[in-house]
Amino acid sequence: MSSLTCLSLDQSLVPFLVKRLQHIKKAEPSTYLKTRVILPTRRAVKELKKSLLSTTSEKTALLPKIMAINDLESHTRQPILSETRRKGLILKALEDLGEPATPDVARLLMDLLDEVNTHEADLKKLSEIVPEIYAEHWQLTTAFLTNFFEKWASV
Repeated sequence: MSSLTCLSLDQSLVPFLVKRLQHIKKAEPSTYLKTRVILPTRRAVKELKKSLLSTTSEKTALLPKIMAINDLESHTRQPILSETRRKGLILKALEDLGEPATPDVARLLMDLLDEVNTHEADLKKLSEIVPEIYAEHWQLTTAFLTNFFEKWASV
């Protein structure tokens, strides 16, 4: 069963959804766990989850799938490379650049690449974030990331 729920502009989103989801949970428990809620922001996702958890007296609770619209594409898209393969390629790229290649650094870079992809960030603007007059460590970080992203693009 598929349905779309709409609310008027004078209604608050999170309280409306909490009430609607509680109704579904009570009337159709099996449908409740199959329900997907797509919200405009990650903040709204966090607030809805928090509100749903605050309405239960249980120590644990099963919630429907709740996600931000920006995360919808990345959630449905299957990764082209497995996590292990990606980590291996990142470690190789780091070695090629003469940088320390540790699994922890690879994990951080994987997370950064995912964030860049999710938010469709323009990596060319990396050097514009902080003016050149600021801390030397930022300049070193920018140079490292610029070199890494260039290397990664060629992988």
